[in-house]
Amino acid sequence: IGGLADTSQVVDLGQLRAGETAGEWSVTATDGQVSVAATGSPRAFDLTDLVPAIVVEPASVDFGAVEIGTSTELSLRIVNDGTGRLVGAYGTAGGVPALTGARDGEIDLAPGAETTIRLSFTPVSTGQLTATLVIDSNDPARPSVSVPVTGSGAGVDVWPGDTDANGVV
Repeated sequence: IGGLADTSQVVDLGQLRAGETAGEWSVTATDGQVSVAATGSPRAFDLTDLVPAIVVEPASVDFGAVEIGTSTELSLRIVNDGTGRLVGAYGTAGGVPALTGARDGEIDLAPGAETTIRLSFTPVSTGQLTATLVIDSNDPARPSVSVPVTGSGAGVDVWPGDTDANGVV
């Protein structure tokens, strides 16, 4: 069952009626095998209720103009707004050397949890950067989220050999 690999979750179902405790369902998954245990007098519970929901903020990242040789850092927030565990991986499509922090990473978030990906842009030449951060997860409604990343290198390009022995252009 998606979102339950090697994990367990206890769901408190509250009360059925005044004075009667509903008990708890305990759902455990190990190596793709799911087991369900009950304590008290639990009411019916559907495992399809355990669904992750990914939220990514902001929807795009723009570093603006960054001086060559300096760095600017921005953050991307990933939230699990669902009821099941959110697992997945992220990385940049095509790999951009001036963009770091978004290489390859994994996410594993309990319901209501969040994480932050810090992106750093250090341009080595002038010009526009266009990349896409792709986040794949077990969210059935949004199994893949693409986040456009833009920025530009500002200043004057200086290449090896453009300077004298003292580093002067």
